[in-house]
Parts: sequence; structure tokens; C-alpha cells
Amino acid sequence: HYSLKLFPSGLHRLHLTLSSTMLWRLIHFGTVIAWLLTGTLVYYSVGNCVSSATCVGDSAVNAESCGWTIWESFYFSVQTGLSIGFGLLSESKDLSRLYSIFHILAGSSFISGVLSWYASRAIQRQTSFVSVHEKTLLSFAHSCHTDAYDGFAVEQLRDLLVLYPEYMADLYYKLEKNHAKVEVLMTTFESSPNAVRQDLAVEALQKATHQLGLFGEGGASIDTIMAMHRESRTLSRIAQRFLANNKQSIMVFGIFVLWIVVGTIFTRIQCNFTVVQGMYFSVATMSTAGLQAICENSQSPGVNVMFVSIFSLIGVPLFGLVLGMHSNLLIDSYIEKQTQTKMRERIQAAEVEFVQHILGRPRDQKMDLSEYIGVQLLRTGAVDRWTLEFIKDEFNKLDVQAQGKILKASACNGLAQKIEMFT
Repeated sequence: HYSLKLFPSGLHRLHLTLSSTMLWRLIHFGTVIAWLLTGTLVYYSVGNCVSSATCVGDSAVNAESCGWTIWESFYFSVQTGLSIGFGLLSESKDLSRLYSIFHILAGSSFISGVLSWYASRAIQRQTSFVSVHEKTLLSFAHSCHTDAYDGFAVEQLRDLLVLYPEYMADLYYKLEKNHAKVEVLMTTFESSPNAVRQDLAVEALQKATHQLGLFGEGGASIDTIMAMHRESRTLSRIAQRFLANNKQSIMVFGIFVLWIVVGTIFTRIQCNFTVVQGMYFSVATMSTAGLQAICENSQSPGVNVMFVSIFSLIGVPLFGLVLGMHSNLLIDSYIEKQTQTKMRERIQAAEVEFVQHILGRPRDQKMDLSEYIGVQLLRTGAVDRWTLEFIKDEFNKLDVQAQGKILKASACNGLAQKIEMFT
């Protein structure tokens, strides 16, 4: 009964957004490749010399060879640019050292930032002020032209349960309190045609209304449906929910552990390292400590340096990503408590006056909800004064008739209209 339409102009704006994002990704990727290849070619062509000691009888003879292989140059480009500094190779030419100054500065700033950005984008959880389920409910509410926070009508609830069976499972659990029985009921529900699903949904809604006092004339709001959804979680379903909500963090940590295992296995095979030595090498490399260098392999000299180069390129940003996520877990609860404490502190008159100025309200002894929200956002540091000023200016641009209000469509399409102006 309800559908969302995407008009051609929306498709055009979506195409522009995707094209712009892809272009920036290609530019970033090309910059990293150019940085690596430039370093490789410079170190390959500059002719750095390597001294090595060989045993002749009972004495050691130092031999010097000039000119690195392409893989040695690539290896040095990565481990120097990312500030790992194994020490397996060292520069002997001033021209090479001069270039390394700029190579290190670029690698420790822009290139490291780009690599970390790619790592986080590849396995990033999209953050929002609403959950996935809340977005689903809001999308459905928009399709049937209702305010989901005020409540769905019974007919709309019926269609919601038919379209999204996970909420039907929540309702069944609310009624039965038995997951085994819910599984049986849901098997019947999901295998039925839509007409039968509607009848089953109406039956369950009526039962919930009579037995539990739910879904009366006012229907049910998003908060009611979300509370019912949370209540239906068993230990196994909680575990599934935890995995779903934290899959990106779990994935990052899993890849991190896997990468340590890869480095450990490789060094065990190629260098005959112990397991502890291999793990030590992996962590030291990923953290840029550079405490354990890879061994030299006379039978296949390019394999080891090529492996370390690739291992570092992936491992260094991955290590930073894991540290960042772990730090967030440690400080999130602290920040939340600090925010709550700050919000309970006494509100200063100057804070109220500034927000009233931004909102264009007269200075009186009363505060409405928008003024109170503005004050608390400032006090908790969620926004700063410049941001509020900027938001006000953007609103005034959309409020062309200076009425103090704008249409929802204008707010939703404001940014898209700006994009069209420059295309």
C-alpha cells in the first residue's frame, strides 16, 4: 500500500555524490601509489651501497655492493616512510638521505592519514543518532505519511508486521514468552501469503490489546515498538544482536589477530623464528617500533623484503585503528558521565542570552525547548558558538520569506539544491 519514490533529480544528486566520493578515493589512492613508487625509484636509482661481512678461512672480509634491488628499494620506501626503521638497510648517499627527509615527512603526516582513512572506511560502522531499526520504522512511517513518534494506527501496525517479520516475532514473544513457540509461529507466518499474514497480524494485535492492554486507539509509537523489540532478546539473540551491532569492531580485531598470525607463520617458515619471536616481529612492525628486523634470505632475497613491505602497509594503519577503537571503549563511559554532570550544573544567564540571540528570541524569563537544547549543546561541548552561528545562517538562507519556519522539503533538499547550483 505504501511506497517511497525516488525522482530522477534524486537519482542525479545521488550519482553526483557517489561520483565525487569515488573521485576523492581515487585521488587518495593515487597519491599513496605515487609516494611509494617515487621512493622506490629514487632509492633504486641513487646507488646506495651495502656492506656485508663474509668469512674467508678464519678471518672476516668486508664486501661492499652498490645499488639496491627494486624490492629492497620498495622495502626501504615503506619502512622509512612509515617510520618503522628496521635497520636492515642503511643509506650511504647524501642525495638519498636528502630525499628521505621529505619522504618521511610525507609518510608520517598525509600518507599515514590516508592509509588510516582507508582502513577505517573499509570496516567502518556508520554512526547515527538513530538505530537501524529506528530508521526502518521512520522510513515506513514516511511511506504512509504519519508521525511514528506520535504512533502508528492499528492498520499501519498490521502492514508493518507484514512487511517486517522481525517485529512480528517481537510481538509473538511479548504474547507467548516462549522462544520455541515463537519459532513455530514465525515459520507459519513467513511461509504464508500476504493475505494470510495480514489476518495473523490482526489476530496477534487484537490478542495483545485484550490481554496486555497494548495497541489501543492510539496505536503504538516507535518507542513502544523498540521497547518490545529489546524485550524479546534471549541470550542467543542478545549475542546475535551484539555481533550485529559490533561486527565492525569484531572484524577489525579479528583481522588484527589474523595479521599477527600471518607475520608469525611467515617468519617461522622463512627465518626459523620461534613463535614468540614471530609475534614480536609482527607487533613491533605494526606498531612501527622496528625492534625485530626480518632475516636475510640468500636463496630468495626479494621475498622477505617484499613481504615486510606489504605487511607494513596494511599492518600499520590496522594497528592504529585497533588502538583508536580500544581507546574509545575505555573513554566512552567516562565522557558520558562527564556530559551528564555538566548538564546538571547551574545554567548561566550569559549562556541563555547567547542562545536567545542565535534563535532571535526576546530576552525574557522563560525558556522553550529549542533554547534549552541549544544551551545544553553548548555546555556539553557538542557544538560551539561558531557552529550555532553557521546553522543559523544556513537556516536563514532557506527561510527566504523570513517567516521563522521552513518546509521539511526545503530542509531535506537544501544541500542537494546547493550541489545542483555548482554543476
